[in-house]
Amino acid sequence: MSSRRHRRLVLVVLAVALAAAGCTSGSDSASPAAPTEVRIGLLAPLSGANKTAGTEAQRGAQLAADVVNGLNSLIPLPLAETSGLTNLGNARIRIVSADTKGDAATGISATGRLVTDQHVAAVIGAYDPEVTLAASQTAERIPVPFVNSDTSLSYLTDRGLDWFFHLGPSVRTSGEAFFSLMKTEQRQESDQPQAKGPNNRVAVLYADDKTGNDVSTVVKELADEGGFVTPKLVSYDPKTTTDLSAQVEEIKQSQADTVFVAPTAETVSLMVQAFSEQQYKPAGVMAYGSGYISDQALRDTGPVTAGLCRETGWSPELATRNVAARAVSTLYRSKFNTDMTEEAADAFTAVLTLAIAINNAASVDVRRIRSALLSLDIAGQDTIMPWTGIRFDETHQNTGAASVIEQFLNRAFRPVFPLDSAGKNKLVWPAATAT
Repeated sequence: MSSRRHRRLVLVVLAVALAAAGCTSGSDSASPAAPTEVRIGLLAPLSGANKTAGTEAQRGAQLAADVVNGLNSLIPLPLAETSGLTNLGNARIRIVSADTKGDAATGISATGRLVTDQHVAAVIGAYDPEVTLAASQTAERIPVPFVNSDTSLSYLTDRGLDWFFHLGPSVRTSGEAFFSLMKTEQRQESDQPQAKGPNNRVAVLYADDKTGNDVSTVVKELADEGGFVTPKLVSYDPKTTTDLSAQVEEIKQSQADTVFVAPTAETVSLMVQAFSEQQYKPAGVMAYGSGYISDQALRDTGPVTAGLCRETGWSPELATRNVAARAVSTLYRSKFNTDMTEEAADAFTAVLTLAIAINNAASVDVRRIRSALLSLDIAGQDTIMPWTGIRFDETHQNTGAASVIEQFLNRAFRPVFPLDSAGKNKLVWPAATAT
């Protein structure tokens, strides 16, 4: 090859190399274009026995997406004042729902489809404990971040999963609130000579399922830690039991001052009927299952349920005292013509949490999203929940989650504990004096 031809070939190669360098702005490859939308998968029972809860979750999730996407900029929450995810070219959040039907096997397959077919960046849900356990294991294998806010099982975070994050209060968190209330009542009674003495005897009436067994274990642990008498534990099979008279009689014979109950949605009426027939009303009843132990469920049950206390991670009354929660609740009512429920608030919070994490990560890469979730430190005022904030510990439990205790008085639930949540509401104790 002549020297002239050689120089010409070198010049051509250099020109091509320079052109390539100009196209890539000095990097080895072209930067991927920012997505126009980021998909978040919602697992929810949109059919079956828990369809109502699933519908509420779907509404709450979509409302959060609307807020992030800039359709309600007056709400004082992170990402609400802008349009979309600002660190991802203003990409919009899109909710992709999958019906679990309240079935674990369906939840497993739905999780896979959300990731494989719908290409979601993360998953929230799935309301039912068994479905949540199974679906989150599937998410762990894929892997994809799974944020749960509507299932309280302590076991969820005890498993040590890398990709599972629990937002809401756990069974133990709620139990600690219950026992704090009981301790407060003990102190007040000890200052009153006419009082009958400290409320020290505890019993638990629970469905023999994952949630019920979790409740019984936690209550026993907390009773032991708090110096209470070892609880009387009475269980029943929620699938076959049609009458709880014998179980309530056993609880009654224990002479418990405070009775914890953990029924299923299907057995709430059986429990109320058994307490009513035996005219049994202990000093306090502490109920797990705020999703189905509601104003509507108890409104026509008579005096036996007056004074019952329940744990909840969301309180409509407290929402009126928080600027952001009040704005979101008002928006929810205007869109759906009904009050915002705990299921809707849970889903709203899960989507907003993920949106903040994804925006902080400036990426839809699942590993970067996971890292951003671990680094979150969201102030309580930047949520709609009555929490101190959102920050995950080494087990991926949100340490800012807190339970509020509400009491059923005058046919409606009102927050009574902690005291800074109670406002002007006063706990009625013993419950026999409640109306």
